[in-house]
Formats: sequence, C-alpha cells, structure tokens
Amino acid sequence: MSTDLGSAFKFLGYDDPKEIELVEKIAEKTRMGKIVWERTSSSLVATAPGMRMSFVRSSSGIEMALQSLGIGSSWEMFSIRSQQGVEIMKVEQPSSMAYFGVPTLTPPPRGKLLEAVDALYSTANSKGQGDIDKALNVIKNL
Repeated sequence: MSTDLGSAFKFLGYDDPKEIELVEKIAEKTRMGKIVWERTSSSLVATAPGMRMSFVRSSSGIEMALQSLGIGSSWEMFSIRSQQGVEIMKVEQPSSMAYFGVPTLTPPPRGKLLEAVDALYSTANSKGQGDIDKALNVIKNL
C-alpha cells in the first residue's frame, strides 16, 4: 500500500488482510525451502518470480540493546518490490523511542501485519545463508 490513503489506514492501525496473507505465504514458502534468503550484516534478501523481498536489519547500538531485553525486533524495514523496482508493499518497524530518544517501558501493541512480518523475519533469519554458510556448503560438497 503505497498510496496516501493506504498510509492513512496504516497510521490508524488498519492492516490489509491481503498484505498479511502475502507475508504469511512468503514465510510458508521460506520454511519449505522454496524461497531462499541471503544474509548480510545489514540485510536479508530473497527473490521470487517477479519480485525482490528484503529486510533492513537494525544496526544501532540502542536498538540492539533493546532487542536483548526483548523490546523490539531486529529488523527496521521490510519491503517487496517488483523486478522493475516498483514498491509492492513496505512495512516499517514502529519507533521504540517515545520522547526525546527515551525508550518506552511497554512497547505499543503490534498489529497482525507486524506480527506476520516478525514471524517471517525470524524464519528468514534462521534459514538465511551468509558467506560462512555458503563456504561451509562448498566444503561439505567437495
């Protein structure tokens, strides 16, 4: 939903059921090994016919510290783009900073779309292959 109306609905807490379904299907295909993710220090990236999916991973020290306390996730943004680069959907992590950079004691409730993206991130991150994983596979297959 990259329209202004869609942004307004997201701001009001509305989650598009089709977006939730899409994210859940991507997670399912990831678990089945049909979608393969590549991991770098700052992203997770995968391709499927006609689209490119990516997570921008959290990198700031405060975000990482909050994650170690169980507050927040370790991704900042998830997006799906067409092969031509047109944005199909984008989900951004809500800020865990309330006022003046001070974290809130209780995180805001997460909608169904954010929960689906969290689950996808968890699956993609656990199955994603980095350079060391690729090197291990090469050596194992010698």
